Amino acid sequence: MKLDELKNYWVAYDLKLNKNLQFNEAILRKINLEKSEKEMQKPLVFELAGIIIFTFLVAFAITFSIRFSYELHFNLTGLASALVSSVFLIFAFIKANKLVRIDYYNSSIIKLQKELTRLRILLIRLRRIELIMVPVLTNTILPITYKILYDINLYHNLKLFIIEVILILGISYPLGIWINKHFYDEKMKDAERLLKEIETYERQQ
Repeated sequence: MKLDELKNYWVAYDLKLNKNLQFNEAILRKINLEKSEKEMQKPLVFELAGIIIFTFLVAFAITFSIRFSYELHFNLTGLASALVSSVFLIFAFIKANKLVRIDYYNSSIIKLQKELTRLRILLIRLRRIELIMVPVLTNTILPITYKILYDINLYHNLKLFIIEVILILGISYPLGIWINKHFYDEKMKDAERLLKEIETYERQQ
């Protein structure tokens, strides 16, 4: 084989190898981006459910306040419950909006990683506020719920009130920690890991 023929052969082989590498990179990028997007759909579904739940709570609390406007303590409790539920609702809207606006296919991997990092920081900040507000929501929503469902005034039955608050907080805090771990922390870590694989592969090329 002549030298020129050998050179041409290696040039053709190199071009073919580069095309294969680019093809493999494109496949890896597509698969990992799809997986990342799928991982982040689960927190989004949870936030959309939160929007529905807290919209109902706001409407419920406002309706109750109007219905019992002649009883000041229940009226104020209803308004406080509506206010706290509104904060939860706003937070759910903020988180859902951030999750929806992540552009997986028209952004660089570095930009995606930065977006997920900023989102993680935002979620941690909102989570802290939400955990502080859980007892407030519990203490304001319970009296009006018992009044509507059972016609029981919890302000005249403090023992029952305290037991209910302890039970709800005893369930809501562990449940909240579990939800944040499995629906947020793990999913975001999985998404970041998949993006990291793409970044590592691109650097090796």
